Formats: sequence, C-alpha cells, structure tokens
Amino acid sequence: MQAQKVQAFTILGAGVAVPNRRITADILNKQFNLAAGKIEKYGAKQRYFLQHNENADDLIVQAAQKALQQANLSLQDIDCVIDASATMRQALPFNAANVCRVLGLSGVAAFDVNMTCLGALQAFVLASHLFSSYRHILVLCCDIASVGLTPKDLHSFALFGDGAAACVLTASQTGGILAHHFAVFPKGYDCCEISGGGWLNHPNHFLSDRTLLDYAQLANFRMDGKRLYRLTADYMPDFLEEILHQANISLSDIDFVVPHQASRGALNHLSSKLNIPSEKIVDIFDDFGNQVAVSLPHALITLIHRQVLRGQDKVLLIGTSAGLGLGAMIWQVPDEWQNFQAA
Repeated sequence: MQAQKVQAFTILGAGVAVPNRRITADILNKQFNLAAGKIEKYGAKQRYFLQHNENADDLIVQAAQKALQQANLSLQDIDCVIDASATMRQALPFNAANVCRVLGLSGVAAFDVNMTCLGALQAFVLASHLFSSYRHILVLCCDIASVGLTPKDLHSFALFGDGAAACVLTASQTGGILAHHFAVFPKGYDCCEISGGGWLNHPNHFLSDRTLLDYAQLANFRMDGKRLYRLTADYMPDFLEEILHQANISLSDIDFVVPHQASRGALNHLSSKLNIPSEKIVDIFDDFGNQVAVSLPHALITLIHRQVLRGQDKVLLIGTSAGLGLGAMIWQVPDEWQNFQAA
C-alpha cells in the first residue's frame, strides 16, 4: 500500500459520561454464586450500567457538554456531527439525528459511522478529510451494552459496561494521521453478534410460528470469545507491521498505545506478545470494562486528561471489532498542542 498523505487535525475538547449505577466484580460474584475474586481474574473490577430511571440521551448531552466546555465552544460552533456508536438507539432514524435532537442542533451536517468497536477510529479518519467543508466536527459514541446482555451469560457480564464519549475535532497546521489501516476477516463474522433487529431475523418473521426460537434470544448479544481471541492473535502481528510500514516507523517510535478495551486477556496479549511496554498502554478496562465503540475514545480521552502528551508524540490507536474487523491509526500530536484537564 502506498504511503498516505498526512491529514492534520487536533482535538479541542473531549468528555466522557457514565451512568450512576456502579457494578463491582463482587456484586457479580454474588449474583452468579461465584467465589470471591473469581470475576476479577478475567473480567473488569467494575463497570457502570444504565438504570431504569436514567436515559442514555443524558449521557450524550453530558459527554458533548464536557467536550464543548474544554474546547471553549458553544453548540452553535459545531457544523458537523458524526455518531460512531456501535449500537442503534432504534432501527430508524440514524443515531446522529438523535444526537442533534437531544443537543438542540438543527441544520448541521450529521451522519453515522459504524464499525462496531472501531467506529470512532473510522470517524476520526473521515473527519480528517472534511475540514475543507466543516470547521468543528463533533465525534460522539454512546453504547448501552447492558441492555443486550443475556442474564445467564457470566462472561459478557464480566466484560461489558455502558457509557458515552465525545471529541471536538478541527484542522491543525501540524500533526495528524501518519497512517491508518483497516481490514475485515469474515472468518470471524459470527464470533460477536446480535442477530435480531434487521431484515435477516425481523420480528414479523416470528409472528405466525410459535415453535420458533424466542425472539428475545436473537435480540441479545452473543460472543464466542475464545475463537475471537485466537483469530485476533493470528491476524494482529501482520496487521500491526503493515501500519508501521505505512508510517515508516518502528514500534519503539510509538509514545503511547491506546487500544480498544476488549478484555483483560486482549490487553495482556497486546503488552506481552507484541512486546509493547505496559507503561505505554492506556488501560482503563478494570474501571469501565468494554464499552464497545466508546472504549477507544474513552481511553484516548483518559490519556489526554493525564496531561502527558507533547507536540510530535506518536499515538497508536488500535483495536478489533465484530466482523471480524481490525483497525489502527497513528496520530501525531500537533506542535501547538495544549493539554487540558478533565471537566
């Protein structure tokens, strides 16, 4: 693949939001009648689930407001919205229209990008090509994984959490995307899925035959975690080598690695098998679990709020998605970068 032209952009402001309900590993150990410490061995120590009296739209508003506050901008300064959530609020209309609705935006460009857990990366790449038309682009993810978890599926409960993340992007004179690489390996297509809700398994197909599978089972999340892990381990080394080749750098030139927070095993594999020092990796899994598309931007925002980034630092954002998809982007911090604190 040919070397890519640098698409310069910076992040003016960023914010995250999580529900009020904190679910610890100890709570899940008791819920599933497990010995103390069992969940912690492979799952998150805690995560946040949306309560019945909470609204996911409120998380969208909170994350966006924090990002705008840090950017010192108002809603009227946003001229494009990209929703990169993995899941839909409803089948129609598209998510970005709902973001505009709850934020009170009207007449702006808005659209969705969906590569499940890699949506934000795709949104960043697309946004970098749009600054000739738009000045301030809001990239936002909101995923409520908890609603699709099967009550008896301990593994999923151990991994997933809810939340929202938002970033305000604009063009910059320096820095930007040194390389980006996405690939899909359909051999893993059915490793992670919610098979209901579309035309394949529409509810109307089940109304006339009561012997068919309970539709609720098709509306819940299903994952073959072991198979997904093996496939990712097989494909990732060559995939990583390809993006480093595109950027004409080595792994030692990377200052920080921001991975999708897929699982404890995936993060440990990234550090040990790929020889990436743990101090370079942004790991928020124990505190928030796998927040689907929110995980990558949330981890990036965590890095930003640590106030350790400097101009010309190289940040590797990398992860996997259902499909099976792999994605990576190397972002160089602009020379004019100014760290900002969490709102």
